[in-house]
Amino acid sequence: PSNICRFIPSIPGYVYAVKGNNLYVNLYMSNTLEQNIGGKAVTLSQKTGYPWNGDICVSIDRTAQKKAFAIKLRIPGWVTSGPVPSDLYSYADDVKPGYSVKVNGLPAEGSLGEDGYFTVERKWKKGDEITLHLDMEPRIVKANDKVAADRGRIAVERGPIVYCAEWPDNDFD
Repeated sequence: PSNICRFIPSIPGYVYAVKGNNLYVNLYMSNTLEQNIGGKAVTLSQKTGYPWNGDICVSIDRTAQKKAFAIKLRIPGWVTSGPVPSDLYSYADDVKPGYSVKVNGLPAEGSLGEDGYFTVERKWKKGDEITLHLDMEPRIVKANDKVAADRGRIAVERGPIVYCAEWPDNDFD
């Protein structure tokens, strides 16, 4: 219980980060942020049903002036590469999920960096809206064959949610 008291107030620090003129969006959840970015006050909001669907909307609700800064959206590894950044787990299917980023309904001018963030830099104004769509097709995940206890077993992943069926709960004979 004491860890919950420390964790709940720290959530905003996990959702966003600011470095210079960059706003990093690390986690997707409905919320409102009031933050100084490059010395200017900005208010933005996120609306989403994530992790149950892959549609995220980030709206600029207020900005002190038309100011150029970068919004860096984290693109999860399960969209672009694998379930984890090692060979411990891999996908056992041919599904190739994708993502799209739009600003005010048009494809965003930006790029996905090696750091895993899609960067959109522009002069933002009140009413600007970023929509991020992450494909969330069900995927089959298997462990590396060197993990003897997991050999021949799988998990089903849909977006960031991993489902599994434990043998005590299921009769596989």
